[in-house]
Amino acid sequence: MPLLFVRIERPRLSHHNANMEAGDIKAALARHQSGDLVAAERMYRLILESEPENAVALHFLGVCQLQLGRTEPAAELLRRSVELAPANAAAHNHLGAAEAAVMNCLDLVITCDSAVAHLAGAHLAGALGVDTWVALTRTAEWRWLVDREDCPWYPKHRLFRQPRDGDWGTVFQRMKNELLQLPQGLEEALP
Repeated sequence: MPLLFVRIERPRLSHHNANMEAGDIKAALARHQSGDLVAAERMYRLILESEPENAVALHFLGVCQLQLGRTEPAAELLRRSVELAPANAAAHNHLGAAEAAVMNCLDLVITCDSAVAHLAGAHLAGALGVDTWVALTRTAEWRWLVDREDCPWYPKHRLFRQPRDGDWGTVFQRMKNELLQLPQGLEEALP
């Protein structure tokens, strides 16, 4: 299933298009949509050499990296694109796909709860069923309930709540102690 759906007027491309202008984003997208990821990647990089803050080229280079299985560079490129063009919903969507791909490679996600979209790792990890430890304020959002270390919505989550307002030291010391008790192979130790 392709990750890229862009509707543009595509120029007719010949097989010998070596003279194509490097800065032509439409031509790069056409190559990308045709499945020539290597040529599209090369063209996006050439565009970025002359325009390092071209949010469109960053976005589609990130998508290209994701399609090539390079999840961490994809996530970084897509984050930069979103920073430059925060209203681009497609870039946000592709960033979520890249972050999900990265999370699926991890044994354990350690995060905090945040309503900020690009920091909502606890909810993305929960939706993916990834083992996750969540650092919470003493009076966390209602979804995390009260006086619990588990989460009914996300069975693979463990909650680490502040004992007192502002006391993150205790939370992170407890996480550290529990991490040190885990065997080398986390996949056997986590629920």
